Amino acid sequence: ATHAVGVCGVDVPHAKVSPASRALDSSDWPEAFPYTAKDLTPMMAGNDGFFYFLPKFVQHAGEECRDSLTRFYEAVLPASGEGDVLDLCSSWTSH
Repeated sequence: ATHAVGVCGVDVPHAKVSPASRALDSSDWPEAFPYTAKDLTPMMAGNDGFFYFLPKFVQHAGEECRDSLTRFYEAVLPASGEGDVLDLCSSWTSH
């Protein structure tokens, strides 16, 4: 029998128990933000508009990862037409 795995408080039917699925179970979060402005400054700071001038149609996650995310979204998001979702990290293949 297949059992759902709870991930961040959500039961995901297709999820498998793994170090990744359990990564946040016992995290001790710091009281203060652990990074400085220098930590968050790009090594080649400057105008990066040219980099974004031409669209780049690439996949940043492997097929297995994308399939898993699709099944996760199907498990936790409203069915198509039954709710609203704001996808701030969308790409050409996210919809």
